[in-house]
Amino acid sequence: MTQLISSLLCLLFMATQPKPSETCLPLGSTTKKHLISFVITKYRLGGATDLSLKDDGLVAGSCYRKLMLQSTVPQIRQITLYLSPDQKYLTPFLYDLREDPYLEAKEVAARCRAALGADPSPVLGNTEAPITIVIFSDFECPYCKPMAELIERETRNSPKGVRLVFKNLPLSMHAWAERAAESAACAAQQSNDTFWQLHDYLFANQASLSTTNIVKRIDLFVRNHTDLDANEYAGCLKSGSGKRLVNRDRELAGRLGVNSTPTIFINGVRTRGIRNSQDLKMWIDNVATGNVVR
Repeated sequence: MTQLISSLLCLLFMATQPKPSETCLPLGSTTKKHLISFVITKYRLGGATDLSLKDDGLVAGSCYRKLMLQSTVPQIRQITLYLSPDQKYLTPFLYDLREDPYLEAKEVAARCRAALGADPSPVLGNTEAPITIVIFSDFECPYCKPMAELIERETRNSPKGVRLVFKNLPLSMHAWAERAAESAACAAQQSNDTFWQLHDYLFANQASLSTTNIVKRIDLFVRNHTDLDANEYAGCLKSGSGKRLVNRDRELAGRLGVNSTPTIFINGVRTRGIRNSQDLKMWIDNVATGNVVR
C-alpha cells in the first residue's frame, strides 16, 4: 500500500511540473526579425535575398530551438541553426550526448542516401554497385573539372564496385553555368550516355566557353549527336523543363545544406578534403567498412 501511495504521489508530482515547452522563452516577432537580419549579414546573402524562417521548433526535451531558414533569391538555399535557450547564441551544430555518434551518423547517412536517390539523375557505372558517389557540380566551376576527371576515372576503374550520380548546382557567380546545366538536364532526358559526353565536353572546353558562345557551342554538340532529337531538346529548354530539373537538384542541395561545388556524398556520407585518388579511395574504403562518423 505504501509503495502504491508513493507511486501515485510521484505521478501527481510529475503531472504538476511544467513541461519544457512551458518554461522556454517564446520566440517573438522582434527576435525573429533580428535573427533573419543577423544570418543575412553573417552569411553574406545580400540585401536582395528573401530569407525567411520556416520552422523554429524546440529540440526534444530542451529549450534549444532548431531554426530552419530558407531563401530562393538569389538562389535556393536552406540553413539550419540552433538557438540557445536564452536566445543569445546561434550554433550550426548541437550534439546530443545521449546519442551514439556512430548510430547517429549511420541514420543521417541513410536519410541523405534516400534523399539523394529519390529523383532520377544521370548515372555512370553499374547501377547495382555497392558504392554510390553523388556529386553536386557546376560546369563553370574551376574546381569541378579536376574532381569530375578524378571520380570518373575511379568509376571506370571499378566498373562493378562504384557508380557515379550527377546533380546540377550552377552557382550564381558563374555567368554561363545555368544555361549549361539546363542544356545538360535536357540532354539527360533523352540519353544518359549523351549526357556524360556533353558533361565531358563542357569540362574539356571550360576555358574557351563564355556567355557569348555557350548556346552556339552546345547547339552544335546536339546537332552532331544523332541520338539526340534536336527539336525535342529545344522544346525541353523552351518549356522550362530543363530549368525545373536544375531547380529540383538545387532544392535538394538546399535541404542537405550544400551551397558550394564540388560537394560529394558517398553512400549518403558527405565527404571533405578529397584532393587526389588516394583521398577518394580512403573515403570509399572507410564508408564501405562503416568507419566514418560525421
